[in-house]
Amino acid sequence: MRRVPWALVPLAAFAAFGACALPRSGLAKAGDDGGGAGNDASVPLDGAVDAPMSDADDAGDVASDASADVTGTDVVPTEAGSTGTVAIVNVGAVSNETGVGMGTHLVYATNAKLWWLFWIDSTQPQTIQTSYSPDFLHWTPGGSLPLSLDLQGLGSNFSVAYADVQGADVVHLSIGASGTTEPTRHHLHARALVQGSTITFGSIADLSDVTGASDTDPDGPATFVDSTGTVWDATGWSDATGGVGNEAISASSSIEQGAATWSDAFGSENNVYIAMGNIHSRAFATAGANLLLALCDAADTLAPTTTSSNVEWMSWNGATWSGSTEVFAGGKTQSPNDWGVATMTDGHMHVVRRATDGSWDHVRYDGAAWTTLAAPPADTLGSATGQGAVLLASGTNAAIVTIAGDLANTVRMTVWNNGTSWGPWTTLEGTTASRGWVSGWSGAKNDAVVWTEGDGSGGYRIMGRALSF
Repeated sequence: MRRVPWALVPLAAFAAFGACALPRSGLAKAGDDGGGAGNDASVPLDGAVDAPMSDADDAGDVASDASADVTGTDVVPTEAGSTGTVAIVNVGAVSNETGVGMGTHLVYATNAKLWWLFWIDSTQPQTIQTSYSPDFLHWTPGGSLPLSLDLQGLGSNFSVAYADVQGADVVHLSIGASGTTEPTRHHLHARALVQGSTITFGSIADLSDVTGASDTDPDGPATFVDSTGTVWDATGWSDATGGVGNEAISASSSIEQGAATWSDAFGSENNVYIAMGNIHSRAFATAGANLLLALCDAADTLAPTTTSSNVEWMSWNGATWSGSTEVFAGGKTQSPNDWGVATMTDGHMHVVRRATDGSWDHVRYDGAAWTTLAAPPADTLGSATGQGAVLLASGTNAAIVTIAGDLANTVRMTVWNNGTSWGPWTTLEGTTASRGWVSGWSGAKNDAVVWTEGDGSGGYRIMGRALSF
């Protein structure tokens, strides 16, 4: 196992998300990018008017003393249903900062009672930085993780997972990075321990690498900590048998116990789904009695086309992974970024996807059988293909948040109420701006979404809001 040195080196060439029919910026372009996040008073889902916000607002303007706001209570949104839209941090030229919809850069640490956001900045391209907040309104810079390899300026080349292990807040990071003097792509894994407002990163494991010229960004990696404390990691940048660009999964041989130190010894990677093209999105989830499942976009078309026909799933029986099976009925195409998965409190896993024609599909897996459920209605504002669809779970409710295809690039949400039906699409943020790459966090008590947005001056920033549904 290789250890990654901690030296910093310059940014390599900026990479785009294949050919998902997206603008070069990676965002759904608005008719007027100068509007920022809040120069008019639109009414969000909660019925309250968002406070106006200038393009100069960033995390430094609102996070001067967030640590003083930490209390012993969980987040209580300041409005009925939402915090309202918040400008969290400016990130320079990183246009897909918030990553793929089924991944996440955002977690809620239940013991520290803090939100933690993980992000990269174009001025420090080889450093994963953090910010934390007690209320999703006030954000303070946290610790950082320097890398010797390059994320290619893509937030979609890393994802994080959170676990409360014996009263300790731990975060695991799956990272796809490239060498700066060679075409090698590396699959890295890091772990951090959160203690109040302090985050401590451990050593970085270099799990595998490939030199295949056919690999394209983003990797869309995934990581997960299961109920036994086993840490899982998935990537396409692996030299496992079967070629590159496929679904390779590895498991930690050192069980997570929440201690201050942790051994990053992983087992060998195994390809569990051999794709025709390059997989760009992955996720882990549980169903039934903690049955572990891995999911990924089907990648059944060759580059440069990155649409696929489906989402694939595999299950772990405690010893081996099953063969791959399609989640949805065939006959449609979708972006690799337009699907989501979440597990409800009843143990049922729900998966949704938006096809390129704007229609939706919705299925449920109870650990034994799949059931096709009522699909969300098509949004009358249209759909921004490839800009992400995050599925959140709260009790018996679920919610989809995505970005509409209108000129304003409106952030929209629909809610699955008590396991019965989807409600109408409602607006979370309707001001005009270039927006894309919606993702989020779904936890026992706290849910939130984030997205990347043009700042009106040629750069980008992370925006978001806490939700209650």
